[in-house]
Amino acid sequence: MPQIARLSAEDRDDLVAYLDGELDGEAGGRIEKALSASPVARHEVEMLTRTWDLLDLLPAADPDREFTERTLAAAKALDDSVPLADRTAVHVAKGAGLLAAWATGLVAAAAIGYLAAAEWVPGASDPIVRDDPVLRDLPRLRDAHSEAFLKELNQAGVLVDLPPDLDPDAPAESPE
Repeated sequence: MPQIARLSAEDRDDLVAYLDGELDGEAGGRIEKALSASPVARHEVEMLTRTWDLLDLLPAADPDREFTERTLAAAKALDDSVPLADRTAVHVAKGAGLLAAWATGLVAAAAIGYLAAAEWVPGASDPIVRDDPVLRDLPRLRDAHSEAFLKELNQAGVLVDLPPDLDPDAPAESPE
């Protein structure tokens, strides 16, 4: 005699969903196959149907106002029993506060970096740049690739530290 396989807990849950018309697709096909092949599954369906029929014979419960108030008070007591530090809103607020602190720190660091760079990096209005003729004319001097031009600047007193090979007043070195 072949052994009859019992339904698993998952199959029973799917069986209830199947009877309610909530199960479709692969799970529905699996339940239909189990019903056609297993007398145990068919017996389970018959027992569930009888149970629901018997439940329909019972009078419907009509909860009074006191029941509603007791239930709501019990739910509120459960909510109050959760410590404040464990509530979801507190965790969300902590995370938002931490995020705001990091964002504020990042903005402050960027502002300090910008202001420090603006203060320490010389600009066009810096007195050193404004008063030194070589630095003031640096864009034009950069394009002058001629020794004669540099000698003229030296004679005019613009260049102070001219290398000896370009200085016309330096003693000439004798070739050996």
